[in-house]
Amino acid sequence: KAIGLGHLLEDERFKNVPSITLENRELLRREILKKQLEKTADEWMEIYLQDGNIAAEPYRNSIQAMNHPAVIFNGTVVTIDDPRVGPMRTMAPLVDLKETPGEPSGPAPDVGQHNAEVLGRLRQRPMDKTAGLPEAHGATVPAHPLSGVTILDLATIQAGPYGASLLADLGSRVIKVDATDGRLDEGRRSTAQAVADPRTYAGKECIKVDLQTAEGKEIVHKLIAKADILLHNYRPGVPERLKVDWETCRKINPRLVHVWMGTYGENGIHARRPGAHPIPGAVMGGPMRQMGRGMPPPPEQVMDIEEIVEATRWLMRSNWGPDQNTSAAVATGIILGLRARDIPGSGQPVHVTMLNANAWTNADEYYDYANRPPIAMPDEEIHGLHALYRLYPCREGWVFLGCLFQDEWETFCRTVQREDLQADHRFSTREARQTNDEALITEISGIFAGRTATEWEELLIQADIGCVRADEALEGEFYADHPHAKANALSIEVEHPFIGKYLRYGGLVEFSLTPGLYRTSSQIGQQTKPLLREIGYDDQRIEDLGTRGIVQWADPAVGGEP
Repeated sequence: KAIGLGHLLEDERFKNVPSITLENRELLRREILKKQLEKTADEWMEIYLQDGNIAAEPYRNSIQAMNHPAVIFNGTVVTIDDPRVGPMRTMAPLVDLKETPGEPSGPAPDVGQHNAEVLGRLRQRPMDKTAGLPEAHGATVPAHPLSGVTILDLATIQAGPYGASLLADLGSRVIKVDATDGRLDEGRRSTAQAVADPRTYAGKECIKVDLQTAEGKEIVHKLIAKADILLHNYRPGVPERLKVDWETCRKINPRLVHVWMGTYGENGIHARRPGAHPIPGAVMGGPMRQMGRGMPPPPEQVMDIEEIVEATRWLMRSNWGPDQNTSAAVATGIILGLRARDIPGSGQPVHVTMLNANAWTNADEYYDYANRPPIAMPDEEIHGLHALYRLYPCREGWVFLGCLFQDEWETFCRTVQREDLQADHRFSTREARQTNDEALITEISGIFAGRTATEWEELLIQADIGCVRADEALEGEFYADHPHAKANALSIEVEHPFIGKYLRYGGLVEFSLTPGLYRTSSQIGQQTKPLLREIGYDDQRIEDLGTRGIVQWADPAVGGEP
């Protein structure tokens, strides 16, 4: 409606958006793309900001990201004085613990700067391997790293819930609270099976509660009283309305760690705006770097609709990880909140933003100072950054070569029997190779054309050079079938009581004494009844709550627990 296409919602093909066929979704997208050509990005952003409920952002690089108002207002960039380059803007702490905040630690030291200081301390006293370690709370090793920790997960979509799933894999008990209105159920189901998303519901117990009602709030408050963590991603004002805000929760459970995950942060004109997976990527610069120097097309380039569709395909394929990047930050924030609670014995609010999480993902380019070198970008074909860090076609197949250091370059030349390249003044030093990059790409392309990708991988890996075949399988095929993925448990087979066996992702972290706990996805509302009994509701009361729509549960025929 905001862009003048509201009439399309009356079209039979589009009236049930987003629950429409892929074909109709593509038709609708093309209509939107054509409409966008009528104004500049700045003109559209003015409309979107005035509306307040539209998730949209122009694409920026990592340096431009630092000037976004939300980044400035919410402290997602800090300035430190670096003795080598002067004032430098860079990352803020990953998460914001409101009562025990972190602080930037200052400029990075020079290599070996503290050698004398560290060696002096070692000479003064023998190393105490237990110094600084917290006292053990008991002699018994837990079954899993987070055994005994309960997380109440009220978050929606992917970034927050997947963060909780990562901790379920470490043994925490995660209770997923879903709304009863069903608006998000479809998006939370696997596209392949009629089960809850196996990524964001893995290892969780699920209950459906109407938080708009007083009785629904009472149920959630009883769960809060038993929890260590509450996680949500509601927009400002919603937690207060639903009575799950920090001030309400701390009165129920002073030891609760209250974790909020938002897109922009709590301050500034963007605080109440919605965000979705592509937004923090567009803002923080990751996609601009991934898509290479060939995209996006210059503003003055005239394109037809097919060229525009192709450009948007590049943009979206380059913007693949913002949700998952944020999930890792959410999991980190929860762990830090638990650790901080061990010291004073009380909980606190912990804030995580998608912008800050994705700033950290782009840490190697998220900094700025006077006369900063330009951001390193892949070439127009996205083959790589330079001659010694890129993809190459072989006689059969493709390899990726990662040969970054001088000794590796010299070993590479000897191994491929091209010592003449090492002696060539154009390639003898790192600086010379940078100056003559195109010529070196031509030379190495000729070398790789002489053997198959598999032959080059075997030869160069034996010489301790980073070179791997890069075209054997798509990502999903690799995790499902590749011997390396199987040997390292990157995928794990689990058995769901309703759909049977399937492969799920493996552990993000592995511990030697306390293994992970890798479970299936639950149905939405699968454990509603047993969870209600656990907090004191009898069967008669549960049936009454269900009849009045205060709670809902999954059908036992598809896995609901009686």
